[in-house]
Amino acid sequence: MFRIYKDRILFMFFFLMALSNGLHAGAGIIPAPPELRASSWLLMDYNSGQVLVEHEINKRLAPASLTKMMTVYVADSELARNHLSLTDTVVVSEKAWRM
Repeated sequence: MFRIYKDRILFMFFFLMALSNGLHAGAGIIPAPPELRASSWLLMDYNSGQVLVEHEINKRLAPASLTKMMTVYVADSELARNHLSLTDTVVVSEKAWRM
């Protein structure tokens, strides 16, 4: 069964960032924060809550993709509770898919 492991996603993110900066695993070097086009961002360790890197986190901004983030959160929660399966069929109305 598919399950999102947030700590592994964070590890993969930093591992890939290190590779893209020409570093290799085990070098003991912490890569520089990524250059993003976002105005403000925060990356936090899922298990400890420790802030790993941030940029202008106190800047007031409207939510970007809150609907998408909440959909992933609800789907992951329902998958974990076995209330939802990746093989379930989802019915979408014609009006919805035209939008």
